[in-house]
Amino acid sequence: MAQLLIHAQPGDVITADDWNLVVDAINELLQSSLATGIHIAATLPAGTMNEPFRIGTLIQITGTGFGFSIGQTKVTFYLQAVGGNTPVEVLRSDMLAGSSDTRLLFMMPALPNHPGDAWPTTMTISNGVGEDRRNVYTMPVVIDLTGDMFVNWRGDTSPNPNPNPIQASQAASYAYRLNTGTNVPAIFTLAADIQNASVAVPPGLVDSIEFRDEVNAIISNKTVHMGTNETRNIIVRIPQIPPSFASQSFTLRLTASSGAVVGTDARPFTVGVAVTPTDPDIDANQTGFNVIDVNSGTTDTNTQNGRIEGNTVKLKAAKRGIVTFNVVLKKGGTYDITIAPKQGTTLNNWDPRITNDTPGTRVDNTRVTVTVAGDGDQTLRIARFQVQPTAAATATGTVVFRIKRQGAAGDWFKEYGVELLP
Repeated sequence: MAQLLIHAQPGDVITADDWNLVVDAINELLQSSLATGIHIAATLPAGTMNEPFRIGTLIQITGTGFGFSIGQTKVTFYLQAVGGNTPVEVLRSDMLAGSSDTRLLFMMPALPNHPGDAWPTTMTISNGVGEDRRNVYTMPVVIDLTGDMFVNWRGDTSPNPNPNPIQASQAASYAYRLNTGTNVPAIFTLAADIQNASVAVPPGLVDSIEFRDEVNAIISNKTVHMGTNETRNIIVRIPQIPPSFASQSFTLRLTASSGAVVGTDARPFTVGVAVTPTDPDIDANQTGFNVIDVNSGTTDTNTQNGRIEGNTVKLKAAKRGIVTFNVVLKKGGTYDITIAPKQGTTLNNWDPRITNDTPGTRVDNTRVTVTVAGDGDQTLRIARFQVQPTAAATATGTVVFRIKRQGAAGDWFKEYGVELLP
């Protein structure tokens, strides 16, 4: 306990010891207030043997004094009576939208060495100076995750990449936006790879790639907790572009995956050559994919006939894959929305086309034009492209979906692989 304070008299000298007594007293008051204020009132699910916390599913905890608003919340789980296990933490950065000082929402993390059945687990919530704990039961998830994860290159931040152009022997950062459309919240694992490099990739380069959140903090576990329909911005950072990469090209591939749900973005870069900035007035985000049987015109939900894996559309002959985007075109002008084989590649018998729901657009097989009357437009438009192979189609290939305002220096684009299924 801090020493009792003594009133100062006029003319007294305030020493460091005197001031430290004041600081100690204030700290004790703060710690006492927070420690007694934190309290777990209820959980959903209940955390009982019959209603355990299932790994990978949404957990809600209500109470008081969680310290979320000051960034001090931490939830820790520890399996009871399991030898060699270590605590698993859910940090404030892992909390989902809707969390507050009185409610925490997060995905139940995986617990190493979990026996598999409903198992007693100690849960502790800390606000930085105090904590409350509860004994709960945890159990592996039994719900199959379905839906989509979309990885999109950001055009609303500049420069992207940073710096632009990227330089040998320097760090390089790349900004992306993640969008989910899943049946349940999920924990997605982030992975980056360097492909198609024109020179050998030095050992350890891929492992050195970092993932950072919007405030540039390192995502040490390389995972992100995402809700069923959530958007999150991340940064991929290469700590040093190898000196041997000077004037060389490579493709950076980012993947976010949770089970069978995978999202990917892959795009080429040349060291020392500036990337034409993505037009900041074009906001395009992939939001859906479906397969149509060409003969019947009905939706085909059999993934053996057609599916999208990351950024690769896989189809059997006589199946049509349709990729859907939400698009906002913010500046007045005429926009060309196109789909075409990647320059320098061959793509036979795939018939890529643009479709569009916006009134007044013109369909020209591989192009749609959209006119925006004035600046500041926030109209949400739906844009789609489709690919449809025949039995004689090229086995694999690449198409590029692009949106460009006529007369503008930049545009927005995304590459997709296509693959003919047997």
